[in-house]
Amino acid sequence: MSELQPMLPREVVDLYLDTREADLSKSTIENQRYRLNSFVEYCDDQEIETLDDLTGRHLHEFRNWRRNGDGERYGEVNNVTLNGILQTLRVFLEFAATIDAVDSGMRERVLLPD
Repeated sequence: MSELQPMLPREVVDLYLDTREADLSKSTIENQRYRLNSFVEYCDDQEIETLDDLTGRHLHEFRNWRRNGDGERYGEVNNVTLNGILQTLRVFLEFAATIDAVDSGMRERVLLPD
């Protein structure tokens, strides 16, 4: 198992989007940027400075935070929208694990709505 590398949430989001840019349309990239920006805002609100500090509890709290529209720039969302946000987060966390920013298996800790 590799040692985790402390990386800022924004830094990992930028790396992820740069990596995906060749595979996805511009509108899909922008959609994912919007979804992941809410995760970065949550990390800022919770003072999660680097992703190696991220826990399953944080992911559960983010799910509730985003559903309820607790961020300054994000309103309440329905389950369909929340599902899209969390699906994007899962793929992002899978990428983050490949660059040793989070524990492998972190993506499975993101529970999707029914």
